[in-house]
Order: sequence, then structure tokens, then C-alpha cells
Amino acid sequence: MPLSQQPEVACHRALRVRMQGRSLGVFLLLWTGVQHDAARADSSCRNVDSRNLAVLNTLLPEGFAADVDTVRALVRKLHDERDIPLSFIEDEADEPIALPEGKQTLEQVLRAVTDWYERYRCEAVYGRLMLRSANPLFDVVISGVDVVEEYRFPAMRAYIDHLVASDQRFKEWVHPLIALGGIDSDSSPVFDGRVTLSPQAPVILHLVQLLGNEDPYLYFEVPAPGEYPPGRTIWLGAVLRPWERRFRRPPPPKDESPQEP
Repeated sequence: MPLSQQPEVACHRALRVRMQGRSLGVFLLLWTGVQHDAARADSSCRNVDSRNLAVLNTLLPEGFAADVDTVRALVRKLHDERDIPLSFIEDEADEPIALPEGKQTLEQVLRAVTDWYERYRCEAVYGRLMLRSANPLFDVVISGVDVVEEYRFPAMRAYIDHLVASDQRFKEWVHPLIALGGIDSDSSPVFDGRVTLSPQAPVILHLVQLLGNEDPYLYFEVPAPGEYPPGRTIWLGAVLRPWERRFRRPPPPKDESPQEP
């Protein structure tokens, strides 16, 4: 089911219309209630629905995570090799991690991450599955957002500008030069399509709204600050659609020849 047709999204849109002039406290109470009234499933990830549960039950190949040593590397491998559009907010201290061996479902691997690092949690926000930092910065409510039917990439840049101008805690956020993975064509699905952001909502909801409602193969990443980019930013990306996967280049064979001493 397209994201725009999900009951909780339709409900959120109705609430957004009715919330004109209402208090922030009432908005947050209703927004939280909509989230927790979403379809629940037996999962360690929060707020998942049946579609999320099907993704979480994906069986990963044996040894899939054998060469993964950081959470970021795991997420990139899920994007590149399994076409799982998992959104990701990186914690500022992405230390080495040891993941279980053998065949595992996606949920088992994500649970291993959240068990290893209490700073991460797995959840779904309006149908978008994500692994995110538990940093409360991403739950801050931002007001005065004016992004209506804008193309996705300009909308993202305008939103970053608004974050920087409206709250000192976001003063080091910067524009990305290109979308994730070097996608720089206006015809890319990352750029195609217009989005609307709620005038007042938590940052995490605005990030989800940047993906729009129609394309389930998009995801966002918020990498930890580093040398580049020097501050937080938002990267947008897309996994291969089912009809594109036959053109995927196979990974290079691993060199298993014995190493000379």
C-alpha cells in the first residue's frame, strides 16, 4: 500500500488541517497517539506495521555481516546488496561492532545492533523503517516550516536552512552537495517528485516527509559530523527497484588465496 494511503498518514493529514491555531502540547499528544495507534506487530522495532514486519523477516545470507565492522557499513551493505531502504541516523560515536554469524533475519541483525549500542533504536515512522540514534535532538519540534509542494532536493536544502536559523542546536548543519551515492541527475527518483512538510513537527517526522508518500524505495541518511561534511547534513538515496535489479553488477570475487608470510 502506498504510504499516502496508509490510515495513519491520512489521519495525520486531517489532524494537520485541524491543528491550525492549536497549542503545541495538544499537537504532540495527538501526533504521538496516531503513531501508537498504527498497526502493531510482534517486533523489537517500534511502531512497525505488517509491511515493515515483512521486511524485518527478510532472511539475510549466511555470513552477510561477517565483514561488517560498523553500523554505517551494515546499513550501506543492506542498501547496496539487499535493496532494503532502511533510513539511518548515525550516532556520533559509531564504534566497531561485532554482529552474529550464521543466517539471520534483518530484525535479528538490527536487534543485535540495538543490544550492542543503547544509543541506537529501530523504529518505523509513518511506514518508513529506520535505524536511528536515540539522541533527543531528532525529536525536537520545529515550527514555522514553509515547504509546500517543493521538489525534494530544494525542499531538503530549505529545511536545513530553517533548522539552522530556528534553533542553535542545529547551527552546524550544512547542505549536501549531492545526494547519497553520487546521484546528481534531476531525472533521478531521488529528485523526482514534490514534497510538503508539516509547519510544525518533530525533526524525525520532517525527515520522513522529505521522502514523500509515493516511493517506498527512497531512504534518508543523517551521517555523524566528520571531516566531510563538517557538520550534520541529510543525504537522500534510493535502492534498486525490482525491475532494475537484473542490471546489478555482481560483487567482485573474494580473494581466498593464502597470504604469504
